[in-house]
Amino acid sequence: MHAFDYLSIFVSIIIALGVSHLLLSFARLIYLRDKVTIFIPSLIWAFALLVLQIQIWWVSFYRRDIEHWSFFGFALYLLIPSIVSMLSYLVFPELKAGANLERDYYHNKPFFFSLLGSVVVISLLEDLTRNGSVHIDANTYYRVVFFVIAICGIVFSRRWIQYVLAILFLSGLLCYIRTVFSML
Repeated sequence: MHAFDYLSIFVSIIIALGVSHLLLSFARLIYLRDKVTIFIPSLIWAFALLVLQIQIWWVSFYRRDIEHWSFFGFALYLLIPSIVSMLSYLVFPELKAGANLERDYYHNKPFFFSLLGSVVVISLLEDLTRNGSVHIDANTYYRVVFFVIAICGIVFSRRWIQYVLAILFLSGLLCYIRTVFSML
């Protein structure tokens, strides 16, 4: 067993926790549809986080050729799916009858967008640790855009801006995947 095989199991478990929470939450929303106040940006963010977690798992395969892992490098890499998994719980807290996704969204908004921005910073630090530098390319540009979206999410509270940010992030993420990570 190579180091990648061993380390990727832990990453896969963390991603599975976030994905299973999102999928179960979508099922709960269907079940409780008449008893929950829906907020469209929450749904968009939940779908974006589902796609993001699949993308993180997909990108993990790029690390298969790394022969020597440092604890710090792996810890940085592990933080990315860990934080995204936490974001899944912030966008869809425990759903039960009477839940209000808009109230929960605004209650968790500063933490959600701060953690989202930290994922970008950590991914750049992980690149720096792994490669010795951060290459200025499409990958970096997209991450800067995601960071700006996170900052705007913290700063602006208007409802229509939250809709726009969710749509921009999801659209940007899909373009990012198509541009940078469509093939292994």
